[in-house]
Amino acid sequence: MNEDRRGLIWRWVLLTAVFAGLIAYLIIFLQEPRQEKPFVAKEFAPHETKAPARKPPDAANENKRVPAGPVLEEPSLKASLPEDPCARIEKDVSDFFRYLDSRKYVKAMDLSAGTYARFKHILRALVARTPMPAGEGIDPKIIIRNVYHFFRVLERKDLQLIREVMANEYDSLEINIELFYRWLTLGKQCPDPEGLRPQKETLYHYAGFFLNTTGGRACLFRRAQGLRLLVSYYSLLILHSADQEGINSYGIDILPFIKTLKGEIHLYPDFLFKDDYIEGLNRIQGYYLQRRK
Repeated sequence: MNEDRRGLIWRWVLLTAVFAGLIAYLIIFLQEPRQEKPFVAKEFAPHETKAPARKPPDAANENKRVPAGPVLEEPSLKASLPEDPCARIEKDVSDFFRYLDSRKYVKAMDLSAGTYARFKHILRALVARTPMPAGEGIDPKIIIRNVYHFFRVLERKDLQLIREVMANEYDSLEINIELFYRWLTLGKQCPDPEGLRPQKETLYHYAGFFLNTTGGRACLFRRAQGLRLLVSYYSLLILHSADQEGINSYGIDILPFIKTLKGEIHLYPDFLFKDDYIEGLNRIQGYYLQRRK
């Protein structure tokens, strides 16, 4: 009788311990914060390197024979039409801002019209008042204007939004900056019904500002290294394009910047497309060295 009672007690103790462990696991799981995935434009999303897991065969259908030959699917008109690259880039840009609107830190800023409307406001303000891409050695006032350029042009809420996005989306910054570079440099090959994309001359002014002026470089050196290198790289591409098209009106010489930028990118460990950047800089460097022979 005593043995049966002790056995019953031990079973109750074991059952209680299992139940308590299950409750503790559920509490920990439900309270664990879930991380939000960064936005990545679809075209540049990394390909999976692992093979997809195989599903176990269905026992009921395991012995059924599959007819030989390809399985034909109903043709889709949408799949047969070639994708419009202009529409693709526009969609990627709008998807990025839709993603930002879903982020907690953006919701906390209480942007009534959304991030895309705010982006349009910021872009139009920057286009209306461009910085000087050269001439700081001639007129010291240009240095002062360039140093405080963004503080004079943008509102406080604009600056706060930019800082928050750069801080919270840093992991996908490399891919998304490339997306916006492509969008900004579409030119006349893609429709722009709102007239939102800046002209080449405007892009030239900002590229020269970031790469060639004390004010612009001081602005970049206050940012994270990866952001500074990416902005410098794409600024150099814009200046090189302007030089080839004959609109380098300030005569900015970008050759001295290439070697320094190439060395810094080579040493920076976190870029996904480091080899592409180095290859692009080598190609541009060879272009100017060939012209100077």
